[in-house]
Formats: sequence, structure tokens, C-alpha cells
Amino acid sequence: MLAAFVQRPDAPVVATMHALASLGAQRGDAHLHLLASFLDRDSRWDRLRKGALTGLGATRSTEALSIIRPFLAPDRAEVPTRAVAVAAFADAATWAPPGLRRQVADELVALLRDDAYKVRMAAARGLASLGATERAADIEALGPRVAGQDVPAVRRLAEGLRKQDPGKADKRIEELTDALRKLTARVDALEASR
Repeated sequence: MLAAFVQRPDAPVVATMHALASLGAQRGDAHLHLLASFLDRDSRWDRLRKGALTGLGATRSTEALSIIRPFLAPDRAEVPTRAVAVAAFADAATWAPPGLRRQVADELVALLRDDAYKVRMAAARGLASLGATERAADIEALGPRVAGQDVPAVRRLAEGLRKQDPGKADKRIEELTDALRKLTARVDALEASR
């Protein structure tokens, strides 16, 4: 239904922007090409492009990363659209394999030095959302290059990363693997007793 709505030529731009973001939130690669087709459409305040970028990030697809990446460059989009692209880039990498997440984190660290203030702040939030604990110092180094009212937010992002236990997820995976192994053994025993 959303896919049909966004393709209507008479659909209101703001509604289409939100529908594109919602379409991506359905996860998966099913609508990647439809979302990507809106990246070339001009609209007032670049709303369609922002909605498509947000939707691409929400898919959490590794293929979306390569579609979003060109919009991180200063010559490709205006600053507000680039900030949305940075957030979408981090969002798309959330469930990527660790090596790819590290690569995205490296690209976000480079964006911490961008000329555009909104892009720098979006990169800091993106690193925090990725859980890139090893990048807390990079976020904290952003402090002197932001407005005074944003310094506490930057500090909170860095502190939040430092408080995360990187081994916690690994421990949880081990616990779940053990539970699965035990359940599999019980099912096998029940089937053998039949």
C-alpha cells in the first residue's frame, strides 16, 4: 500500500516523505530500488530525498550503504540533506557484520571534521548509535568545534559509549547458543524416545 502511495503523482510531498521513511522501516531489500528512485527527485526543501534516505537507512540493508554513501559528499547534496544521509548511513550499518560496521565508523569519524556543523553532529550521533565504543575519544574531541549549548550533548554521547560493555553482547550470544544447544539435545532425546 505504501509503495503504491509513493508512486502516485498527486501524492502530497510531505506525506510521501513520511511514507518513504515508513517503507524503509519495513526492513529488508524489497523496496530498495523504489527508495533509490526518489534520490534523483527534486522537491521543496529536498523532502523527497530526505524521506528516501531515511527509508534506505531504516532498511538496515548493507546494500543501502552503497546507495547512501554518495550523499555524504559535500558536492552531492545540501547540508540538511547530508545530515539526514549521515544518520541514515549509521542506521543502515546497525546490523551489519562487525568489519563493515568498523568501516562505517571510520567514515563517520572522518565526517566529524566536516565543514558543516549539522553533518559533524549527525556523525557523532551516528557513532553513538552504532555503539562504536572505541570511537568515544573521537566524539569527545569534537567538543571544541561545537556550539557551547551542544558541548554537554557531545560529552553525553562519548560517556554513553564509554559505559557500554563491548563484551556484553558476546556473553549474551554465548548464553543463547548454550540454551539452543540444550534445547536441541532435549528435542533429539524426545524424538529418539518415540
